[in-house]
Amino acid sequence: MNKNMSLILLLVLLGGILFFSMPKWLYSGDPIAIRTSSVSLLNNGHLGVPFRDQKAIEKFFVEEGSYFIKNQQKLRYYPKWGPAGPLLYTIPFAFEKLLGGELNYLQATKHSVLLLNIFNLFIALALALYLYLLLGFVTHAFWPRAFTLLSTFFATFLWHYLRAQSLELFQCFLFTAYVFHLFCYLQNEHKEKRHLFMASVYTTILFLLKNYFLLLFPLAVLFLLLLASKEKKNRNKAIMHIGQYFILPTLIGAGLLALSNHIRFGAWSASGYETNAHVYANFTGNILY
Repeated sequence: MNKNMSLILLLVLLGGILFFSMPKWLYSGDPIAIRTSSVSLLNNGHLGVPFRDQKAIEKFFVEEGSYFIKNQQKLRYYPKWGPAGPLLYTIPFAFEKLLGGELNYLQATKHSVLLLNIFNLFIALALALYLYLLLGFVTHAFWPRAFTLLSTFFATFLWHYLRAQSLELFQCFLFTAYVFHLFCYLQNEHKEKRHLFMASVYTTILFLLKNYFLLLFPLAVLFLLLLASKEKKNRNKAIMHIGQYFILPTLIGAGLLALSNHIRFGAWSASGYETNAHVYANFTGNILY
């Protein structure tokens, strides 16, 4: 049996286990608050929950700022997390709307749970594929990679998040994909620019998901420039490619994050955590100070 067929069968096995172990209920807490933005985008054309609909989400107002930021100027409530989460969750909810379903802010119908579970399953399979490819840097043998993949999925706490409809699975997938493309760029003697660009894309989606992943950017830039400076041939070309295919796209992503923060929270450098600042000593919630 060739390796491609073995990989396909492995993914079918993983998909089957995940399909038959789908949860019946929604994972509570943050993801439900985040998905209110997805519903608002499909129903109202924007990511905020209008003040007129605040009764639908009032159970999240137990502690101010724990889930939503109140924007007095726009008369809307915005979840304090990044904009990528709500945009990703519009995919299953858009399918539900196309199928004739009504969308409520705290959507928890059987159809929506099923669609979110199926969406999770596809993300999990994408994570499995990237993890399998990443393990190829350690060994090309199928069985060690398959065993490690199965162990990672079903013998660690990742198993919990493979079933939970939350952002953690997206984070695992995006970070694994980012590391894979970064390694591909570094390991390939031709330094293929597409891997550098894809690493920047996944980094950008990560910090649009949660702001603190923006820390990956300067660390990666320092690492890439340090390695480029040690090259004896094509040093200037390598540095130029890093600027064009990693730094520039990621800076554009950072600009989109700042714009999103300005629209939702009223400040370019806002993180969404300002209202929680009094809980933590020496923490303002603002990314600039």
